[in-house]
Amino acid sequence: MILEKYMKTSFLTISALALAICACTPENAPETVVAESIELSNDVLELTRGTTFRLTAEVFPEDAEDKTVVWTSLNERIAAVDQDGLVTAVAIGETVIKAGCGPVSAECVVTVMAVQVEGVEVVPSEISVVRGKTAQLSVEITPEDADDRSVSWSSSDESVVLVDASGMISAVSIGEAVVTATVGDKSAECAVTVEGVPVEKISVSPEEMELIVGQTGSLTVTISPADADYDAVVWESSASQVASVDDGLVTALAPGEAVVTVSAAGMEASCAVTVKDVPEEPELSIGDIYFSDGTTSPVMVEGKTPIGVVFYVGDPSVDDGILRSEHPDCRNGLVVAMKDAGMAYWQLRFSIYQGRVGDWIASSSSGFMTTIADEDIINMMLGYNNTRAIEAFNAAEANWDWNVDALQPILDYRDAVPAPESSSGWYWPSPKELSLLCTGEYRDDISEIMNETDNLEVINGKLQAIGGEPLINTAPDGTSYGSYYWSSAESTSYQQAIYVLMSNGSVGPQSKGYPQRNLRCILAF
Repeated sequence: MILEKYMKTSFLTISALALAICACTPENAPETVVAESIELSNDVLELTRGTTFRLTAEVFPEDAEDKTVVWTSLNERIAAVDQDGLVTAVAIGETVIKAGCGPVSAECVVTVMAVQVEGVEVVPSEISVVRGKTAQLSVEITPEDADDRSVSWSSSDESVVLVDASGMISAVSIGEAVVTATVGDKSAECAVTVEGVPVEKISVSPEEMELIVGQTGSLTVTISPADADYDAVVWESSASQVASVDDGLVTALAPGEAVVTVSAAGMEASCAVTVKDVPEEPELSIGDIYFSDGTTSPVMVEGKTPIGVVFYVGDPSVDDGILRSEHPDCRNGLVVAMKDAGMAYWQLRFSIYQGRVGDWIASSSSGFMTTIADEDIINMMLGYNNTRAIEAFNAAEANWDWNVDALQPILDYRDAVPAPESSSGWYWPSPKELSLLCTGEYRDDISEIMNETDNLEVINGKLQAIGGEPLINTAPDGTSYGSYYWSSAESTSYQQAIYVLMSNGSVGPQSKGYPQRNLRCILAF
């Protein structure tokens, strides 16, 4: 009963309240006007990055009570918008700006474009670079915030100037070229001049020279740096009647003094040349030139043909009775030939012969001394004797199958380069004579010599100066044999012959059969 009474009371209360509310509302009160559409000032908008544009929005109907517009960007990283409709282009791309009012909205498609390059300048616009050097170019792009800042570099002549992707130029050769920097559709240039490497110093060696009339001397010019660029080296003599110069070769013409000057790129150096007259009776010396007419001179003599160089002054027949008997006037010295006679085995078929040539010579009653170089004979000048003895050995019919092979190049050289009648004629030197050629006078046992080549250095220098060949030992195929020269003497072993190593003066035995060694003729005069 209580619950039923309560429900009836509540119902009456609510009904009374509803009637009271209806009684207070006017019958013809106006309804609220809401926004039905929005129109934007732009549906499509193109902006350059960094610029702004204000969009406006008009809300319809005009009498809409709430015309508040809310602006939003679908991608603020591309374009942002504030609540006044001001659009800011942030980054290249495309997005949508939306204007909303109540239940309605409108959109504007915004495209943000790159800041275009308006100008390009290469810094510097012209430059000079020394060949072999580098220089850095840079580019100034306007406006500073242009988006396309990728630079493409090129050279109009890469044989003169190279340029890398960073604008670093390398001067390749003397000349001119244009380096171009391109950004987008804009470009600029730098005029590049490549200059030569300047000469910093010039010197001449020797700085003083003394010559005898008719003699020549060589000057060497050194220009620093080694890669310097210059048109030419010019040689001049202050007294060409005393000493002439041609490409550094000085020729002594008359007694007196002259200054030979060499110049390049505006710099010069000089050598003081003193020319003396040829002595009336020049003293015979090692290094003198021996001519085809049997005369000698310390210098070249016009009209004469050199055939060798004096390497020993003294009586070469002191040990050689055959030389003394057949050429009694040849007691002045020894001459080495201008060139090698060739290369050969000493006796290729020694193993078939199985004997010593010297033993045959001793038993032949020919009067020749043996070619076997024991501890005494190895220190004797016996080349003429040995040559004549080996000629006899080879000529014997019984020896035809084991001839001494190295003799033939000696005989061939005799025919090719005739010697003066006043001389002994060309022959095959003994160990002692080859040692004299290389080391010079050595009073002790030549078998003990090591690293003594002073005489050879003088002889080789003179040979080269007069158009001869130094004593070396290189085969026609270019193979070097260490400057070994066969002598005309045998070892005490039938298997070996004696050589002299010109690179250090040492004397020793080696197989007669292998390898081939060089041969050089000498003569007594």
